[in-house]
Amino acid sequence: MPPLLLVALACTPRPDPLTPAELRDPESCAECHQDHVQEWRGSRHALASTSPMFQALSAAAEQDLGNRDLCLDCHGPFILDEHAGERGLDLDSFDESMRGVNCYFCHSIDGIEEMHNNGLTLADDGVMRGSIDQPLDTPAHKSTYSSYMDRRSPDSSAACGSCHDVMLGDGVFFERTYQEWSETLFAEEGEPWALGCNDCHMDGSDGVIAQVEGAPTRRVHSHMWPAVDIPLRDNPETEVQVAAVQKLLQTTLWAELCVVQYDGGALATVTLENLSAGHGFPSGAAQDRRVWVQVRATKDGEVLYESGVVPPDRAVGSIDDPDLWVMQNHLYDAEGHETHTLWEAVSYEAAVLHGATAVDPNDPDYVDTHAWKTYGLGATVPDTVTVDVYMRPMTYDIIDLMIERGTLDPAMRDAWPTWEVLPRTLVWTADLGQECVE
Repeated sequence: MPPLLLVALACTPRPDPLTPAELRDPESCAECHQDHVQEWRGSRHALASTSPMFQALSAAAEQDLGNRDLCLDCHGPFILDEHAGERGLDLDSFDESMRGVNCYFCHSIDGIEEMHNNGLTLADDGVMRGSIDQPLDTPAHKSTYSSYMDRRSPDSSAACGSCHDVMLGDGVFFERTYQEWSETLFAEEGEPWALGCNDCHMDGSDGVIAQVEGAPTRRVHSHMWPAVDIPLRDNPETEVQVAAVQKLLQTTLWAELCVVQYDGGALATVTLENLSAGHGFPSGAAQDRRVWVQVRATKDGEVLYESGVVPPDRAVGSIDDPDLWVMQNHLYDAEGHETHTLWEAVSYEAAVLHGATAVDPNDPDYVDTHAWKTYGLGATVPDTVTVDVYMRPMTYDIIDLMIERGTLDPAMRDAWPTWEVLPRTLVWTADLGQECVE
């Protein structure tokens, strides 16, 4: 029997609608929305409260603050609702109806009270909200249209932003993805270039929303939400997530390499532009992320100059490299020292690539978002210069700190990937002369 038919048979009429408790359980959703739930299970939403680094940071916060409430507000809102202020929570012990950000959480949003720290209000009326303005009647639950689920509405990005902007108690926004987006041209409602969060992070295709007999063909959107993080524990969706993240990253930056030769040697200038991220790059917990540029100049195969060559097991900032170009944010404590534990932070410094602000350079809102750096390659003119851009979604600085504090298993140290951000290595060769490559 074909798998789709099995799913259709599983999604049979029921005598009573699902209860609120059943609606919170993704297993109930999987009866009719198998594809969406399968995609969700590999997403960071599903793993928000069970990822190894979240659990390590959460445990460290409990050591310092006495509980895990600070992080659970967004990473485990249902757990926080029932266990606020408790110590010693085993986050893996909760079932899927409580962990992470599940189907019910997003599809029951009915208001926004604050644009940070999960300022969302949820309805508890048994109605599941979506982007379809004429949803089919279903015996499982009532359905209705919501602008919070509709990518054509700015309410949709605001719903995402409420959890993806995070403010500490003293007013420090240490995550500001929504704010970054709101300052770009992509947030200009009604313009042809306007794009919301879901336009980039929820690809669309034609299909059926509920895998049942008679379901109409509609525009269906992926529930994978690829960005830069992937599942680190055994997960059947990891391979698909890796491919989606790599595809997204390799369309983010525009890069150019120019080499100038002169009597005393050669200079290389690398220019980067955040072409399509729609927010800063990197974004999110950008104090824990590292994006860096690797430049290598050679002649007859011999290395004349290199910068940004980071061993796979070393923190990016630990290498002795005066020319190192790194993009990240920095958090500082009350004494002005850089800190990797966000609850100690009282200020931040941004050093990321900003998103585009206007199409026309003559627009008063236009800000030149190109960033560049010039490298002195030495007295010998190379015959080849290459440029790559790499990204680590989690720096060894915080990984090693959590291992030292005893909240992260040392076996996890090398679990995080290093992404290649550019679609290909930029290669300049001497025969190009003054011609730049991009």
